[in-house]
Amino acid sequence: MPTRVEHPETGIFVAEWSDPLTLDDMQWQSDHVLGIVDREGIKSFVVILDMAHCSRIPFDFDNIKQLASSDPRILGYVILQINTVTKMMIRLLSALTHQKYRPVDTMDEAFNAAREMLAEHMPSR
Repeated sequence: MPTRVEHPETGIFVAEWSDPLTLDDMQWQSDHVLGIVDREGIKSFVVILDMAHCSRIPFDFDNIKQLASSDPRILGYVILQINTVTKMMIRLLSALTHQKYRPVDTMDEAFNAAREMLAEHMPSR
C-alpha cells in the first residue's frame, strides 16, 4: 500500500506516501487516522506527510480538499519533501480550508512544526 501511518506522539501522526498514490489510499489514511483519534479521544491533531517517495499525488482537487478538511480536529499538515505540483495544491488548499499547511525539509523540522501547531491550540493555564 502506498501509504503508511504511524502515531509517534499524542496529537501527531506521520503518513508516509509513496508511488503510485491514489485517492483510495488517501481515503484509507484519513479513515485510519480518524479511527485512532476517535478511539483515543484526541481533541486536535497534526499530520506530517512524508513525501520523500511520492513523486505525484492524484490531481483531483475537490476530493483532496474534502479529505484535507474532513474533520475539525485536524489543525494542519506538515509536508516533508514537497514537489512543485504539491506546492501549488497546498497554496490552493490554504486559501480554501481552515487548516495550516507548512512545508519543511527534514523530519526534525516536521516534528517541531507539528508540536508548534499543537501548542498554538492548547488551552492557556
